[in-house]
Amino acid sequence: MKKIYLYSIIFFIILISIFFYIKNNNQVKNNRLNNFKKIHLNDFSGDLIDGDLYLKATDNRNDIVNFNKSIFVNINEINFEEINTKILDKEEILFDENLPVTKINFKFLNKFYNSFSYGKKSDLKKALLIIPGSGSNQSSKIYLNDKNNYHYGLKSEFDKYYDIYVFIKPNEDFLSVHNGSNKINYDYIYNWHLNNGGSYSFSYILQSIAFTEYLKKNYEDVVVAGLSQGGEATFINSLYTEPKYSIISSGVSSSSLDLEIASRDQIIIPNKFIYNKKFLLSNFSDLKTLFLFSWGENEHSIEYRSEVKSNNTCNFYKDIIKMKCFYGDKHEFPMEFITSIIEKN
Repeated sequence: MKKIYLYSIIFFIILISIFFYIKNNNQVKNNRLNNFKKIHLNDFSGDLIDGDLYLKATDNRNDIVNFNKSIFVNINEINFEEINTKILDKEEILFDENLPVTKINFKFLNKFYNSFSYGKKSDLKKALLIIPGSGSNQSSKIYLNDKNNYHYGLKSEFDKYYDIYVFIKPNEDFLSVHNGSNKINYDYIYNWHLNNGGSYSFSYILQSIAFTEYLKKNYEDVVVAGLSQGGEATFINSLYTEPKYSIISSGVSSSSLDLEIASRDQIIIPNKFIYNKKFLLSNFSDLKTLFLFSWGENEHSIEYRSEVKSNNTCNFYKDIIKMKCFYGDKHEFPMEFITSIIEKN
């Protein structure tokens, strides 16, 4: 009897041990799975703005995947001869009176997207859309007229005569993908789009195209402007939206025709066509837009500095589009040149 009792106790202890082993093992597996789903703290390395943020804080991988999917555009489905977006509606977001946001909902290739810009509509009849160049959180700095920002001058010069909008790129400013302290770095974004047949660059340019189309429906005159990377984005945008004026400051150089030197955070679009003269002549030679190109003799980029003496880019495009060229001082919006052409009243 004692042996049976002893064996029963031993058997019970073994069962309990097995139960806790299985439980602990499952817990370890779940912890590993949860840790895999979480993004390492160090991968949130970008600064956040002081103003409001559109997206909720997260450290979950699935949220980053869903973010990428929400802006993804399949480049293989586009022929680039024309880009047609359907504007669905707009919404003004006034969390911060100093940084009002206009959100546009649109449809492209049977998929729904959003486009955001700082700025809001008033009674003025003209609108200026600024597409920011490279650098973290440029849009809020431009809209707030930061005098230390390299874009400074254009907004302050025209904001009495034009409603000013500053386009917000995905994962920048108001649209940062963040964990509450910092925004996710672009290692989680650029490659994902390229490896899936897309382009982060084209995704944001498409959004800017939709926003420009919204402006054209609501204003008598529209100007699109960009400096540096924003200049190249403005050029691509304007080929499809045909604003009255397109300001392209230190953003395009025909020296990229045979060899483009650029880092990964610059515009990357597979089979980028802006230096394909045959394609441009076939599709964009009848635009009414006046394109204003400029470069500075003291640019950091040797490609841009060389334009001052060579006129290569102006000569490349002069038979395709209506354009004026100006050679100024540095990497900037040359305000004297711009205001000599674009009327303020």
